[in-house]
Amino acid sequence: STGATSTPATHCPGDLKKLVRNLKDGAEKEAITRALEQTNWSRRQAARVLNISYKALLYKIRQYGIDQQ
Repeated sequence: STGATSTPATHCPGDLKKLVRNLKDGAEKEAITRALEQTNWSRRQAARVLNISYKALLYKIRQYGIDQQ
C-alpha cells in the first residue's frame, strides 16, 4: 500500500485533469495577485513582471475574479 487515499481507477484520468487544472489556476491567480500587490495594482507593470501581455492580464483578472482588496 502506498498510503494514498483509495479511489476507483475509473475516476483517475478525469479527476487528474481536473486536479491539475485547479492547481494551475490557483497558482496563476496567486502569481497575478502577488504581482498586482508588488506593483501597487499597476496592471501594466504587473503584466511586465509576469511577462504576459496587458490584454492577457486583464482577461485573467476577470477570469479569476481578482479584486483590489
